[in-house]
Amino acid sequence: MVSGIPATNGRGYNVMSGVPATSGRGCRYKLWALMTHAAIILKYPIALIERLFPSILCRTKSQGIHLTFDDGPHPAATPVVLDILKQFGIQATFFLNGEHIDWYPELVRRIVKEGHSAQNHGYTHRNLFRCSAAVVKDELLKTTEAIMRHGGSTPKYFRPPFGFFRNETLKIAAECSLKPVLWSFDSKDYFHREKTFDRSIARHTFTGGEILLFHDNESTYGSAEKTVRSLVDFLSKRHFAFSAIEE
Repeated sequence: MVSGIPATNGRGYNVMSGVPATSGRGCRYKLWALMTHAAIILKYPIALIERLFPSILCRTKSQGIHLTFDDGPHPAATPVVLDILKQFGIQATFFLNGEHIDWYPELVRRIVKEGHSAQNHGYTHRNLFRCSAAVVKDELLKTTEAIMRHGGSTPKYFRPPFGFFRNETLKIAAECSLKPVLWSFDSKDYFHREKTFDRSIARHTFTGGEILLFHDNESTYGSAEKTVRSLVDFLSKRHFAFSAIEE
């Protein structure tokens, strides 16, 4: 029985990241690799994830588009993103690292005050695929507590760092009253390649309910102004509305 797939490493699909090179469960890892590789070839990775793991949210039934930002709050990147969202009157979802919340609580308060959704991205951004149940639970609970303490809201969604998960991860998230969320479009904003980014959004067929992955971290603070504005402008011209994730 398949217990989980390393969904993505945040830089596209990579079935080897986080998977031990040698293991007594080698056959199971080979199955994960085969299934994920097949998804790449078929170009329907999200459909595969949705079918195998119906508890994971990759899209909603909304007619709008959901912008999501991982890894914050970041002292340089998050304010840039928030300023752009405020300018366009857009509400987004921020998947926050608990450790960063404790470092920059004022940014969490700003996120919530400006109408955005503060959600759980683990405390230390560890690869939970390789962690024990106790560590996973601690990562989730500490982050939820940090959001409640500094933001005054209770998160109900959780995005596993790098997109890595297994069945045990999903079970623990449910025990912590958190619904796992991935995405339907990866902006790859960490590459800092404007032409590549523009081509990727032009080629993608956007539909209502899509969850778009962006980052507000050390790797993207210099490019956030360009990528977020380009995406918002592109979709606004096609009459899409934006909203925070809500089932």
